[in-house]
Amino acid sequence: LSFVLGASISSQVPGKEMYNNVVRKGWDDEAEWSDMRYLTVDYDFLNLYGVKVLEGRSFKEDFASDKEEALILNESGVQRLGYSSNKDAIGKKLKWQNRKGYVIGVVEDFHFMAANTPVEPFIITMNTAYSAGYLTIKLNTEKTAENISGVENLFHSVLPNQTFDFFFLDNDYDTQYKAEDRFMKIFTAFAIIAIVIACLGLYGLAMFTAEQKFKEIGIRKVLGASIKNLIYIQVKGFLILVLVAFLVSIPITYFSMTQWLESFPSKNQIGFTVFLTSGLGSILIAWVTVSYQSFKASSINPVDSIRSNNG
Repeated sequence: LSFVLGASISSQVPGKEMYNNVVRKGWDDEAEWSDMRYLTVDYDFLNLYGVKVLEGRSFKEDFASDKEEALILNESGVQRLGYSSNKDAIGKKLKWQNRKGYVIGVVEDFHFMAANTPVEPFIITMNTAYSAGYLTIKLNTEKTAENISGVENLFHSVLPNQTFDFFFLDNDYDTQYKAEDRFMKIFTAFAIIAIVIACLGLYGLAMFTAEQKFKEIGIRKVLGASIKNLIYIQVKGFLILVLVAFLVSIPITYFSMTQWLESFPSKNQIGFTVFLTSGLGSILIAWVTVSYQSFKASSINPVDSIRSNNG
């Protein structure tokens, strides 16, 4: 089909759980063994999915023995079997199920299953007549509905008694992260609400404080204090409170985020930059919120401030 950009048959596809089986070092049934995940594929799988071969080679039709003897490990598989390096694993004899073979390549570790599942050691072999579970098709997306219909027609012409069932791999894979995505959206919404409420509270407190110090502001202004100095005097107290609150929040935030990240085997570390950025952001928001009200109070005619009944 001209609109098919690539296709591959495999026992599983990303997002689905791989099966387990025994892998033995050497061909002896009494040899040392390890329980490992496995994936059976055809010649096109690694290229279609962009899996990088770090050492050795991928399966090739030029090598007739690949169908029965070729085995590929991931980096974790090399470590599980005790080889000193990826290069050291190439050419080693392994027995998988009843198949005797040689390691022809090592691929990079990647999350075949969900990202909150650790990358496990696994072995990749060529498909057998009974190991094909999924047909992956990479389509031209310009006319997706028409293209899927074309695939379905071809499917029924080859397998007239089978049900045509399909799903989009990216959508299926993304559903595994809906819980985290939903959590982040809720967390972001509540964070924005909390910031707005905090700003309203700061603004109201600044307004109340300014009203209580109307006469003091007027007297300071008469004695030569500039608007800049008056704003600084009023804002300083609020900034100290914000700074204290920020310092108290650091250990709580660090502990909470660390606990959440523990559910992911591959994760970023919470660095000092995160807290520095959030701290500066908090101070800036507090400064802008309080400064506006302080500027209004400091700009009033000092005569009116002194005559005022406030402060």
